[in-house]
Amino acid sequence: MKKILFIVLVLSVWAACKSPSNEPSSAFKDKIAKEKETPKVEQETDEKTVPSASTDSKATEKDLPVSMTKPLDSDYLMGKFVPSKHPDFTVIKTKYASRNGMYMRKDAYSAFQKMHEAAIKDGVNLKIISATRPFDRQRSIWEAKWTGSRKVGGLDLSKTIADPSTRALKILEYSSMPGTSRHHWGTDIDLNN
Repeated sequence: MKKILFIVLVLSVWAACKSPSNEPSSAFKDKIAKEKETPKVEQETDEKTVPSASTDSKATEKDLPVSMTKPLDSDYLMGKFVPSKHPDFTVIKTKYASRNGMYMRKDAYSAFQKMHEAAIKDGVNLKIISATRPFDRQRSIWEAKWTGSRKVGGLDLSKTIADPSTRALKILEYSSMPGTSRHHWGTDIDLNN
């Protein structure tokens, strides 16, 4: 049953990603094309730039498909911030969640709500069981699996896998290392039906 639900979820996400609305806007494509044709002239600006689809042009943060009210920094990327205090995050309504107190990026949450409504029409009630996980939460999950206080695939790895490298690789089958999880960014969620 879990495999079927996983396949349904993957297909739902795949279908959503195939939607033409997920393509870069024509204005963005036109801007990139125009920048390729225009000779490069460096100008001072306060606007942060990010790599664009072309290696010889730049796009601004305004061109990203994600809304950012605060600039990206290493604390954000590593999950070392408080989602409830970050302006780009919102609390997930209990209608969509298995428990209270979870947060997501506002834009990712909006996309999830659309996917949820489409899934309901197909008889699937998606529930978020895990959302944003700051660094310390991810570390506690990892350490619990390492020490055996949290089982992995029904096993206490501290007793069943003595070799540290093999144990770490087994944990990586299920959980990212702290500082490498996309859950830190509030864009990844774990779902159940």
